[in-house]
Amino acid sequence: MQVKYVVPAIAFPASVFLLGWTSSTGPQGPAELIPSAIATTVALGCLFLLARAFGSHMQQLNRENRSLRILHQYEMDSHKQALSGFSAVCVLDTENRVIEANPEFTDLIASTTSLEMECLDRALPALADTEFWNAVESRQFWSGDVVLVLHDTDRRVFQMTALPQLSPDGDFLRTLVVMFDRTEEKTGVVDDMLHATLEHLNEDVYVYDADTLELRYMNKEARSRCGWLTEEVRRKRITDSIPNFDFALFRKHTGPLLRNEKEASTIQLMLDKGPVEVMTRVIVGLDNKRLLVSTLRDLTDRQEVEKARMQSVSMISHELRTPLTSIKGALSLLNSGTLGKLPKQASQVLSIANRNSDRLLNVINDILDYEKLASGNMNFSDDRVDLKALVEEALENMNGYAEVNDVTLVPELPSSEAHIFGDADRLMQVLVNLVSNAAKFSPLNGTVTIKLQQTDNGWRVAVSDCGPGIPVSMVSRIGEPFMQFEATRDKKHLGTGLGLTIVKRILSHHDSALVVNTSEGKGSEFAFEVLSYAKHLAQQDDKLVKLDTPMERSRYGT
Repeated sequence: MQVKYVVPAIAFPASVFLLGWTSSTGPQGPAELIPSAIATTVALGCLFLLARAFGSHMQQLNRENRSLRILHQYEMDSHKQALSGFSAVCVLDTENRVIEANPEFTDLIASTTSLEMECLDRALPALADTEFWNAVESRQFWSGDVVLVLHDTDRRVFQMTALPQLSPDGDFLRTLVVMFDRTEEKTGVVDDMLHATLEHLNEDVYVYDADTLELRYMNKEARSRCGWLTEEVRRKRITDSIPNFDFALFRKHTGPLLRNEKEASTIQLMLDKGPVEVMTRVIVGLDNKRLLVSTLRDLTDRQEVEKARMQSVSMISHELRTPLTSIKGALSLLNSGTLGKLPKQASQVLSIANRNSDRLLNVINDILDYEKLASGNMNFSDDRVDLKALVEEALENMNGYAEVNDVTLVPELPSSEAHIFGDADRLMQVLVNLVSNAAKFSPLNGTVTIKLQQTDNGWRVAVSDCGPGIPVSMVSRIGEPFMQFEATRDKKHLGTGLGLTIVKRILSHHDSALVVNTSEGKGSEFAFEVLSYAKHLAQQDDKLVKLDTPMERSRYGT
């Protein structure tokens, strides 16, 4: 114990003792009072020492508390200041209102009014119902990624941290909120995942910006086709990937995707190294930008296999068609009664045999037609055609088929003629195929609508039904050879799977394409558009060589 405490502790009780002893009176003498006085002196000395020690300890605690408060405040301010240079930081009071905010946070919110004393979930409504905000309201620590859509369109990924700050006594003071933008980092992670997943695919993969067409990623096969190094990809655009890139065809291919009319678009091209199939889809990146993903598949091997298969099938079909035609003729002759009247039961059997021979002959004809179209040996007789009259003839031919399937054909035709340039027989084949498909897949007592409508450049034919529709995943495969879709539950549909393949080939000859709009459970629409006769003539005039000089006229004998 220190001397400054001992001396007063002895002096004070000693003084009390002497004063009591000298002033005492009564029968007892000073000798009898000595023990009690000593005891009293010792007790008072102890009390004095305890009081002085307690007072000193309290003063020390007060000084330490003041130091802790200053240090705590310094740490909080230093923490906030350190983070402010790299993140958006704000401080919330006990009611989660913003009482402080650094410039980064203010710029992030882009508020036109002051953020002071505004509740954070009002300044950033996207925070509502997130785990982060639940932690803020419950005054708990939380840190993690939160996806926020700022200013209606800007989708960003933030690492959000809520730091509750308490007083030395444990009372809640405020919440420090730190927001660190990790969008670019996350985008890089996604790029790495794409790289790991797609790098070793056998198909070419191109990922590029839908607006600027700047390439984001190309896998190994795509880079090899273009002869580019990995570091060159980001400096290129998709238009650089193919010599003489057809931008108009590209926009025609991707336009429906960007207008949300289709989920996927497929096109076949002939490149220097052979035929390819390009399928394109739209995705949205973490930076909220639309990206196009195109996969390029080499069709050389597939076409070789398909060609070999078709040659075998064609050879067999040729061998079958001649005897089948004879059988068909004999059945028709018997069924007509020319050779004599047949019993009723025999007539029924002949009718069944006649229908099945027709079906088999149609299958063989489809196979032979496809073989001719695929090999380029199909002959077309193009001329001026009234498309309206062609549609009416097709409906008349298909009325019996529609009745068999309990379906009603509903025409919607213009009052005027619809002149185009094309092959009437082949276009009839297209119409019959589309109408028969619609009738087959329509429910009992359903309707099939055939609509002919004039457009800016020509005429549009649309055949729609109220059948089961086509799964979205199968739409891109429409027109593939031998492709069969799931039949309706109450009917079986037999065929080769070549009908729509032949349709697409015939339409391609007429500079047209088959457009499919479908909705599962509601039906489908198959449509195509052909140039009017006048537009066709105008295009031909544009292609004529104009001879302007006398030398050119004499060269061509004019």
